[in-house]
Amino acid sequence: MFLLLLCNDEALIGPRVNGRGLNLFTGGVITLLVMLSIILTASVLVPEIGSETIIATLVAGSATALVIHLATPSDAPAEPADTALRHTWRMPPLTNLPPRHLTTLNRAWLFVLRVYLIVAGGLVLLRIINLATNGA
Repeated sequence: MFLLLLCNDEALIGPRVNGRGLNLFTGGVITLLVMLSIILTASVLVPEIGSETIIATLVAGSATALVIHLATPSDAPAEPADTALRHTWRMPPLTNLPPRHLTTLNRAWLFVLRVYLIVAGGLVLLRIINLATNGA
């Protein structure tokens, strides 16, 4: 997620900023990784999880990501900037870069990701404690 934000920062990357197609692909990969992480966390907590639940999670996550993608206007260019500038462009010094202003959607997804990581880590920790104290 953080790399996707960096690769779309025109002040930082300049003419090498991602195009719409690459952002769509990367968003799909991030979505798949988050869904697989949810399934892994669930399987640690509930080892008898069935294949129907796993498939339902993948379908629901894909549908949710598709709805969010279709409902969100894209500010990424269809094609990256002039390719001739790619060979000569250099990133400005960090002190000259403007502060990054995250959109409301960026902030929301980063918050969701943070909450998920805290909850998943806490649940796995609870499972470890449960196994250590009860042995089952």
